[in-house]
Amino acid sequence: MSLISFALELYFAAMLGVSGLTKIDDLSNFEEILSRQHIIPSWSIKSVARILPWLEIVIAFFLVTGFAKVINAIIVVILFGSFLSTKIILLITGRAKDCGCYGNAKIEEISGSSIVVSVILILCTLIHLGLIIWVPSVNWMWRSIGITLFIVGEGFLAIKMLVKSKEKFSPTSTHYTELGGIEVGEMAPGFTTRDQNGKSVGLNDFKAKWLLLLFISPGCPACPHALKALNRVLQEEPELAGLVVASPNLDVNRKYVTEHQIDIPVLTSIPGPLEDIYHVHVFPFLFVLDDKNVVRAKGAVSNYDLLRELLSTIPSVVSS
Repeated sequence: MSLISFALELYFAAMLGVSGLTKIDDLSNFEEILSRQHIIPSWSIKSVARILPWLEIVIAFFLVTGFAKVINAIIVVILFGSFLSTKIILLITGRAKDCGCYGNAKIEEISGSSIVVSVILILCTLIHLGLIIWVPSVNWMWRSIGITLFIVGEGFLAIKMLVKSKEKFSPTSTHYTELGGIEVGEMAPGFTTRDQNGKSVGLNDFKAKWLLLLFISPGCPACPHALKALNRVLQEEPELAGLVVASPNLDVNRKYVTEHQIDIPVLTSIPGPLEDIYHVHVFPFLFVLDDKNVVRAKGAVSNYDLLRELLSTIPSVVSS
């Protein structure tokens, strides 16, 4: 029975460790997911987005080491219970499709089957708690094996995410410049939302001009460079219009606008959110829309040269 308890500890530790690391890999994305869910107060979103991933990793480490076993087992029950409650609320309200359990690494859609899985996990945590109380723990040989597996697994995942992050934001990365987005030639989905000043802005407001539609995520390291590049191009090409789509949190957007002194309209990413509607998975990502709102070019752009290179694919639009 002690081996069953230990196996459950390793399983929970693996889940929480992966969940925490994938959230840390893109904290701004996790913050936006929490904003869309509208479950916790808006003033607490930033703190929760930064504390929860580290809490998951710490709990995972305590599980494999056997530290404060009973208290840690109770915390695991409460934590998985809160995850289940979140999924149920989201399923009933339909506020968001993604629970955000694994950050941007995996979209776990809310459905009846995911609720069932979460209920089974809760039952497993209760079984684990009972075994911890009534059954002696495994010896340190097993603990050593568990700790080694945990460190190796978490270390490998952390290194893999670090390498992926560097490739993703590399200006010369072909993979980065081609990821995601609705296809060229498609009609851009219409929307009406508000900018940083609360003004209503719709896509159809720009039908008479070609539009550079830039998607950013506040907190992403490449986004400020993309904003500067967009602003420079708009100054050089007055016949073009520009829009920036940011997070679904208006307060976060206003703070970002002030911090980076942005003059271009910055839109709150609702309804939708817009990045889901436009199938944007990396940031910063730019769409070039013609005067009929048809996508003529797209790509991830992190600097002026990449933006110019993207525009050069449709030379009739801009000057050389």
